[in-house]
Amino acid sequence: MVLDTGISPHHPDLKPNIKQVLNFTSSRSPYDRDGHGTFCSGLVAGIDNGKGIIGVAPRARIISGKVLDDDGYGYDAWIARGLRWAIANKKRYGIEIVSLSLGGESYEPILKRAFIAARKAIDLAMYTLSVNYLNQALIQAYERGISLRIILAQREARKNYAITSQLLQAGIPA
Repeated sequence: MVLDTGISPHHPDLKPNIKQVLNFTSSRSPYDRDGHGTFCSGLVAGIDNGKGIIGVAPRARIISGKVLDDDGYGYDAWIARGLRWAIANKKRYGIEIVSLSLGGESYEPILKRAFIAARKAIDLAMYTLSVNYLNQALIQAYERGISLRIILAQREARKNYAITSQLLQAGIPA
């Protein structure tokens, strides 16, 4: 499952793999008006059709959850709703991994609780350009035994090194 700005339902690299499209925001449409969610879905499950990119799992079925609005902004409550839906529907839809690409400077307790609820339910593949946003939540979640697959991208190598070092010290593979 990809939680982001939605997905373009007509994208030729993605259309055959789209299984479900959901909207957890106040936007009128579950579809991607920003482009970021479509890009992230392509990284995950873009098909090998001789065009564009091939995703890391080109035969995976995409469940797109729009948790960021048409401009790429959102609330922690929207992200938490998407995570809770993934947990509740894990068996029904065969959800094993939830991919999130987030940024921001802080997080609300509701998002922290959603990460904790993910314990023993799903793996989270997380991409972030802002270490501050998830750093403390992720370390605390790990300390509580949550299995996380984390990929952190950072614009500044020094910050990336610092967060990677902190996660490795906490036992989280970066």
